[in-house]
Amino acid sequence: MTQSAEYENLKRYLSETLHEHLTLHDWTGEQALPMLLRHEYTFQEGDLAHTRLLFLFAKEEPTPATVAKHRQMLREYTQRPLVVVADRATSAWRSRMIERGIPFVVPGNQLYLPTLGIDLREWFRPPSKGLHRLSPSAQVVFLWALQHDAELMSNASDISRRLSYSAMTVSRALDQLEEFDLVHVSRSGRERFFQIGDDRRRVWDQAQPMLSSPVKEQVWIGLERADVPPRQAVLAGLTALSAMSMIVQPHVPVLAMNRSIFRELLQEQGARKTDAEEDANALVQIWSYSPRLLSPGEYVDPLSLYLSLRDDQDERVQSALEKMMEGFAW
Repeated sequence: MTQSAEYENLKRYLSETLHEHLTLHDWTGEQALPMLLRHEYTFQEGDLAHTRLLFLFAKEEPTPATVAKHRQMLREYTQRPLVVVADRATSAWRSRMIERGIPFVVPGNQLYLPTLGIDLREWFRPPSKGLHRLSPSAQVVFLWALQHDAELMSNASDISRRLSYSAMTVSRALDQLEEFDLVHVSRSGRERFFQIGDDRRRVWDQAQPMLSSPVKEQVWIGLERADVPPRQAVLAGLTALSAMSMIVQPHVPVLAMNRSIFRELLQEQGARKTDAEEDANALVQIWSYSPRLLSPGEYVDPLSLYLSLRDDQDERVQSALEKMMEGFAW
């Protein structure tokens, strides 16, 4: 987004929200600032509600602690009230900004201007009552975005085609991801676009409490030919982890599939359940979503693999998972 577009978004948002006209112009004091501050922000001076303000348009998303330090530095150059303008922000960022009393505006989302007696925190949309984990479809959309050009804007129609989900399923998934502040959603006409953001590792860490293991059930089975994975099956569990780390491969392969493919495996491909590991030549993980949605190759995708094994108490498994994630292309 160009700087002029950012300025227009801010003016339009304040006009629609506060019914106040904002005028902006370049701040003459900018050239006297340290390079650090000029690198972090662009500056515009403006009049709003009969008050002269200095707007700091953040080029990245600085932490509230960093913003507080920058405010202190700016006090040597101006005494005008300072307002940080960000194009997107997490709920945690906004909460910490409010705790520190730092005025800010996120056009189209929220504003907090205690200097003018304006606090629109109620514009936050809280997570739906009782919603603590992402649904399987929302988790798939999130994991797909993390692993496929997440720095770019994706649109809901494209995701619907790629994942073979209905438009309604994708819409509900985006609603959940937006509620949990895991994606930034925008609209153009009837189309919805979404973006993970630049720091994918941070978003992944933030999402951990909302993500679930895809494994719903594990079943030992006997296959007519154990060396040929059944159709739609993907290598998973310790079998997949052994291919991505130095951990020893299990003596029987671990296969992942959804429940409908598992039923087909039993009915049409000659597989049989067994209660004894000794009589099995494969361990099937029945997933809450098809592993093929995220992995067209031989193994499950690394993020789903991590979620399937993150609660394993074996220190060797945890060490292997850690090394795998360190090598992930964030």
